[in-house]
Amino acid sequence: MRTLLLMLSLLSASACSHAPRPASPGLALQLDFEGGFEILSAADLVGTPAPEGLTFTSGVEGRALCVDGSGASLAIPGLEQLGLGRELTLEFFVRPDDRSQDRGNRSALQSMVSHSDDFTLALDTQSGQLQARVATQGAAEPAQLGGGKLVPGVWHHVALVFDGGRARASLVLDGVEVSSAEVGSQLRLQPGLDLVVGTWFKQNQAFLGALDSVRLWTRVLSPAELSRRAQLVPGPAARPPNG
Repeated sequence: MRTLLLMLSLLSASACSHAPRPASPGLALQLDFEGGFEILSAADLVGTPAPEGLTFTSGVEGRALCVDGSGASLAIPGLEQLGLGRELTLEFFVRPDDRSQDRGNRSALQSMVSHSDDFTLALDTQSGQLQARVATQGAAEPAQLGGGKLVPGVWHHVALVFDGGRARASLVLDGVEVSSAEVGSQLRLQPGLDLVVGTWFKQNQAFLGALDSVRLWTRVLSPAELSRRAQLVPGPAARPPNG
């Protein structure tokens, strides 16, 4: 009997060892930074933060990740376990820093969240434009999207939406679609690559600013859903007209 109780106890502990799962339907991965670098995901994914260059600050929904532009990042392997393919929405809050002159000779493009060139959300620091790339199976090159402007020191809500059923990708800034492109019906997702928060290619596209509530969905979020997320940004001054 004691042996049976011990086995049941071990099984119970093993069952409870899994990381918490996201509660919302279709939400495959969530980083809210309230528990440091803890990841809520549909699989037991574990991120690897850089030893330096990542701190925390006040965000839109609590605590946010602050990236110092040195090339620091949070790398998350195993995205192929999340069932991405026909639909995807990547969305988060971002507050770019205005110290672009500190970047020296590095690229003007700051990668915020990226899975190599499979899909990327980035900032062009020269124009302030929000940019994205998304690659689909069979396409020679990733589709490129760009539009709207991110204001340094101001929180924004950004989203990349891939709808394979409609063969369409769209870029959404503060609840407003600013760019779209025709794409293939199946997202390309190269195995063995990390989802990278903060920097894509070493220091060349290092982000400088703050990120909050990074969410990756296996479904298309509707315009109304994205608008509700954008409305969480504090104050009307934080949502200037996008041109």
